[in-house]
Amino acid sequence: MVGLGTVINTAAILAGGVCGALFGRVLSRSAQDTLMKVCGVGTLFIAISGAM
Repeated sequence: MVGLGTVINTAAILAGGVCGALFGRVLSRSAQDTLMKVCGVGTLFIAISGAM
């Protein structure tokens, strides 16, 4: 099915936005900072492995 990846990606982005809006109020600022750093390091590992 053409465009299925686009639909799944859009749904995942919307779900992530909703989760972020809900958990942003629940998590402390330090927990949010830690999660942001973990996501950044994970992104770096994915980028480096993709470049190899």
